[in-house]
Amino acid sequence: MNKTTLLTLRLSAMALTVAALAACGDRGLNAERMGRYDQPNLPAVQVKPSSLAVNLQVDRNGQGLTPQSLEAVNQLLKQQGRLEKQTLTLTPWTVRGEQMANRLSNALQNAGADKRRIRVMSRVPAAGRSGDLQMQSQALAVTNTRCQVNNPDLLMVKPYEAVGYLGCANQNNLAQMVADPRDLIQARTLDDADGVVIVNSIERYQKNEVKDLIDINFDED
Repeated sequence: MNKTTLLTLRLSAMALTVAALAACGDRGLNAERMGRYDQPNLPAVQVKPSSLAVNLQVDRNGQGLTPQSLEAVNQLLKQQGRLEKQTLTLTPWTVRGEQMANRLSNALQNAGADKRRIRVMSRVPAAGRSGDLQMQSQALAVTNTRCQVNNPDLLMVKPYEAVGYLGCANQNNLAQMVADPRDLIQARTLDDADGVVIVNSIERYQKNEVKDLIDINFDED
């Protein structure tokens, strides 16, 4: 074995040793940092039936809902997950509410609600109730853990000790993007891909004609 070959082998051995030490150093540093604070277990995302209701007020013109009521409707629907999976019940309490219930039903359908899941009830007495009608949403909804810092007073001084659940925000974001919350309970076989739907969504994006998220209005009823 000549000197060149021997030198090459020694350099290779040194490189492997340095790499091994670096890997051990990373693991040691990680273990040291993890030992600085008590990291609690991250609670699992929960999927359970949710039923929410909101009382709504018709505006003075009788052509729509008040801004406060519209905001409450949109907030409730977003909280309940995908609109087409929600069962919606509209219960009018006044004559104005009875007239608005059908318009609201059409607005919900235009926004993506399943017509078969929308029920417009008969008017009932409004004694002791505020508003002109009530909208109730029933659905399987995802309940996330609220991400927070364990100790805000130490965050800028000892971040590893002050931080909250590791991975909390990432877990919550992934849970919110699930098309069907039941997938978080039990996995299922994927359906066949629909190329037409995919192509249409890309074309809308390229033409800047993307569909808005839930935003109930009365412009298209």
